[in-house]
Amino acid sequence: MANNGSDKTPKPRKRAAKRSLGVSKTTRVLVLNRAKYRCEKCGVPLSETLYYSLHHRTPRGMGGSRQARLNLPSNLVAICGSGTTGCHGGIESNRSIAEDEGWLVSRYQEVAEVPLQIWGVGWRYLTDEGEYSLTPP
Repeated sequence: MANNGSDKTPKPRKRAAKRSLGVSKTTRVLVLNRAKYRCEKCGVPLSETLYYSLHHRTPRGMGGSRQARLNLPSNLVAICGSGTTGCHGGIESNRSIAEDEGWLVSRYQEVAEVPLQIWGVGWRYLTDEGEYSLTPP
């Protein structure tokens, strides 16, 4: 019987490398250390048993973003809850108030130049070095 090539096993497709849309471990540690492992909005201690998240002040948008600036410490805050619970839920469900308080920042603004009121600290700017500042960059 002649082999016409139809009995060949198809080669597996190569998968595209996954691109990281998330926050690096180093940046996560910087933000959590800056917050002293407390919610930067209400002050509740963040622990392994309490759900917390790193909130993007300038949102990444649906499906993430390739813009590295969105995952910098100046754009991230450690807060309790998820997108629907705790302080994170409060920010997402009261967006105009969150914008007034600096928890949400328009894509057309420079996030490092927008202060926000940090629990127990007061109004501060966030730096890309993972610190609070009294003055804008």
